[in-house]
Amino acid sequence: MKKQNAVEIWGKMFETVHRIRERYEQTNHERPCQQITLAQYKVMNCILFNPGGCSVKELSERLCLTPGAVSQIVEKLVREGTMVRARDGNDRRSVRITLSEKGW
Repeated sequence: MKKQNAVEIWGKMFETVHRIRERYEQTNHERPCQQITLAQYKVMNCILFNPGGCSVKELSERLCLTPGAVSQIVEKLVREGTMVRARDGNDRRSVRITLSEKGW
């Protein structure tokens, strides 16, 4: 029963995302909708709700992914201009990842 409910919820979520993308593309011709993976979405979601940003280690722990996997996801989003890496003001060795203007 629980598995069936989870499948239904995921199905509804993907359907909703698809409809949002379609609607966005209908009304926003000058800027195409950026296609992101579910893993990228999860990383962006974590950062969105942490205004000070997150470290790769924090993201790794929250998402139950290896630091290497998170690092690859973040690197792609940084290259696309969606995220920014910045030195932590409290610890110069640490890097915080935040959303860029484009990411908002």
